[in-house]
Amino acid sequence: MKTKQRIPFLFLLSALFVAILVVLPIRVNAANPISLKNNEIVTLKKSGAETYSFSVKTDSKIQFKWSGNNNHNFYLAVYSDKSRTKIIENIFPSEASGNFYLALKNGTYYVDMYDGAGSTYTPTTKVKYTATYVTKINKDNYCRGKAVELKSKTYAQIVQTPNYDYDRWYKITLPKNQKVTIAIPNGGGSYALYVYSSSFVQSKFSWNSSTKKMTSTDILAKGTYYIHVPAYGSYSQAVRGKYMDFQWK
Repeated sequence: MKTKQRIPFLFLLSALFVAILVVLPIRVNAANPISLKNNEIVTLKKSGAETYSFSVKTDSKIQFKWSGNNNHNFYLAVYSDKSRTKIIENIFPSEASGNFYLALKNGTYYVDMYDGAGSTYTPTTKVKYTATYVTKINKDNYCRGKAVELKSKTYAQIVQTPNYDYDRWYKITLPKNQKVTIAIPNGGGSYALYVYSSSFVQSKFSWNSSTKKMTSTDILAKGTYYIHVPAYGSYSQAVRGKYMDFQWK
C-alpha cells in the first residue's frame, strides 16, 4: 500500500514566503516616505517599491499621469495612513501611458509606486503627480435654476468629496433635432447622469462600457435640455470622493 508523502511544514512556509516576495515588491523606504511636490515628475527605480507622501490643504482632484510603462510592470497604491493598512486604491495598468484620478478630502496620503521585475531590465516609467483644489473646478450649480451652460464638445469636470457633496446641473442647447452622445472617459461606471427636457421629461440613454459613451435612444427635438449629476454620497474611509468628466455632442 502506498503512503502519502508529507511535506514538512517549514518547507511550505518557506515556499510561501518566497512566492510572496516574487509577487509583492519590497518597500525600500517605508519608514521615510519621499514628499511629493505638486506637478513633480518622478522616475521609478528597480530596487523595490518606493513610498511617497503628499498633502492637500483642501479637498482636491488628484492625478497620477504615467508614461514609459513599456514593460507593463507598473504598480501604484494610495493609502490614507502611514502604516499603509487602509488602502484607497491600487492599479496595475497595462497601458504604456495613461492617467489615474482620485478625489480626496484634505489631508496627508501615502503612495507606493513600483516598476520592475527583479534586475531583468531597467525601469522606464515616469509618474507626474498633480493636485487641483476643488474650489478651482467646482461650480455653484447645485440646482436647475443655477445650471451652468455647457457647449458641445466642451468638457465639464465634477469633483465630489465629503466637504463638496451636492447635485450638479448643466444646461445644453440642441440647434436641431438630433441624437445626443455623452462621452464620460472618467467616472462613468460609478456616476449617475440624467438628461431632462425643459419641461422636465427624462430622456432615455443607453450606456456603452467599451466606448464609455451614452447615447440617446431616440432623436431629441431641438431646444434646451438639462444634464443632472446627483450628489455622490458614498465615501470610502470618509476621505475618498469621486472624479468625473464628460462632454456632449
